[in-house]
Order: sequence, then C-alpha cells, then structure tokens
Amino acid sequence: MKIYEFENLLDNGITTFEFEITKKVDYFFNEKEIEDLIKRIERNEEIANKYLSGDLKIEKFEILKMYRLKYGTYEGLEKYIKLEMDAKKLKISDVMTVWSIGTGILLSKNAKDYIEKKYSEYFKYIEVFYKDIPLYIVTELTKFELSSVEDTYKNKILDFKKISGNNPIFAANYWVITKESSGSFYCLEEFKDYIEASDLKNYIFNEIQDSNTFIPEPEPEIEEIEEKEYYENGNLKYEGLTRLGLRVKEWKIYYENGIIKNIANYDYGKLVGLVRNYEEDGKFSSTTYYEEGSNLTKWQFFYKDGKSIKKEGMAYDMGEEAEKRWIIDGEWKYYSKAGKLQKIETYENGEIIRVEKFK
Repeated sequence: MKIYEFENLLDNGITTFEFEITKKVDYFFNEKEIEDLIKRIERNEEIANKYLSGDLKIEKFEILKMYRLKYGTYEGLEKYIKLEMDAKKLKISDVMTVWSIGTGILLSKNAKDYIEKKYSEYFKYIEVFYKDIPLYIVTELTKFELSSVEDTYKNKILDFKKISGNNPIFAANYWVITKESSGSFYCLEEFKDYIEASDLKNYIFNEIQDSNTFIPEPEPEIEEIEEKEYYENGNLKYEGLTRLGLRVKEWKIYYENGIIKNIANYDYGKLVGLVRNYEEDGKFSSTTYYEEGSNLTKWQFFYKDGKSIKKEGMAYDMGEEAEKRWIIDGEWKYYSKAGKLQKIETYENGEIIRVEKFK
C-alpha cells in the first residue's frame, strides 16, 4: 500500500490567501457563550482568563474554533470570511492555500466539481469569493484513519498498520476539541490516479513513509560552544554554553568584583527552572522560578541567613529589552524572620490595589 499527501504546489506565481472575519466575536456569541467557549478551546486557564479580561483580543483563529465548537460546522460563517492576498500575485489556480482554515486547501470551482464527481462524501466545503470568483475551502475530511505519528525533521511518516485501506481519502489526525480533521490530508493511489488523469493544475502528491519500516537518517549533532566575557579588570563577567547561537544549560553571571551574581539554566535562549541570585558580598538573596512555556515567575527573597523567607510572590518577566522588565502580579506575602505572616500586598498589572496587615 502506498500513501500520499495531497497539497498545494507552492509556487511564486500562484496565489496564497489569508483571510479576515468581517465581524467581531460579540456578533456571533453572547457574553455567556464567549466565556464558555473560550474556556473550552483554551486548555490553559491563564490564557483563557486573559481573553476574558480583555488582556488578549479574541482574534479570527479563536472565532473559527468557537464557531465550529458551537455549531459543529463552519456553514454560515462563509459570508463573513473575506479573502486577502498579495496584490502582486494575482494568478488563480485549481489548488491553492488559505492559511489556518480547516485543511488549508482552497479549490477552484473546476477542481471542486471534478473531485465531487467521484468523492463527494469525503469532503466538507464552504464557498467563499475573491472578488467575483467562487472558491471552496476544504474545511474538513469526513474519514479518519488515526495513524498520525510524530513527523521527523525531513520526512512525514504514518503508522500504516492503523490504515484500513478502505478510505481513498482520509485525515490522519483531528483537533481534540472539535473532532474535525486537522492539517494535511492523505490518500491512496486511487485518488492520486484520478487527479492525475484530469487537467487540474498546481497540486503535488508526496509519498508518505511507513513508521514501521522507516529508518530515519541520524540527526546531525549540534555543536555546543563555550562562551565567556570579561570585565575590563580581567574578572569573568559570564560563562556558559550556546547551541545555534542560543544559550543552553547552566550559565553563571558575576559581579565586577568576581563574586557570583546568579546561576541560571537556559533552554535555547529561554530561562527555565530555578535561578539562584546572590548579593555582591556573596550572600544568597533570592530565587526566581520559571515555568516552562510561561513568562510568569515565582520569586522568593531571603533574610541574610539565606534560609528564612522574607517575602514571596509572582511577577511577569517582560524581557531584558522591555522598558519595565518586571510586572508584579497577584499576592505578595511578607514574613518575619521567625516565619510569621506580617503583610499581604495584592497587585494587578504592576499596580498595588490592596494591603492587608497582620499582627
């Protein structure tokens, strides 16, 4: 059995579309629906709350997911989708790309009509227009063969043991929330032969590898380079490793007097895990903890004994280039040296909004 991926043949002369939705989110959903749908499509509670508080704008991609989740289809949304394209690339072909809607495949009427002669039950479409030209977004495939495996760097691979051979066109994966087909779609030789017998243009079939027999080429080892920089007095300023020009593993930063300032860990340029911070006299002073994939950090400051917590709380790291790097957020708790809670300061977006003191 041979499996192929069917996709647009990207070419500088062929149009690639982007899209806009001409209405805002509150046109489609009431306030209660927005809250419910955002929480369902965003598994990260922190991100969901940012949308609901207005810190993040609900953009077209979220509206697509919300609409599909509410109605089980994109039908009805097509009248509010406006296609956009690079004005220098005006050539319309049979198979094109529209970023981030459904399968990402956009068909001409000619291509859609030809495919539907034999395979109408395998596709769902919405009809959209570029100027007066009708075009068809393949929003999803109706057949699933859940055979998706992790792509390699150079090759797409599927688990052929999970492919029945009964579906000439199928998706190998779906969005967990909406259960619609996601990304590429795949086919057997039957569909490939049918398309190649037509006069359709601007498509390509890429043969897919079977994960059960595929032997990947060994990935090249990425060289780690040691980096050091020195103060004018000759003392070490920092030291650590880089990979592809980005900081990795442990890095040490020093004061000009040679005392260590902090010890941190990096994952391709991003701080991860615990950072230990020291005063210029060498006393351990604080820790900063970075959750993976988030710029929200947890801080603990210590008394001079290096053991008793003086205060602790959360702050967003806006980056070294930001005008204000640290944005304090949430509750900050202050303790006596004996460990007794003395005060709680509550912050929103870096501004203090409440203070509670305890005897």
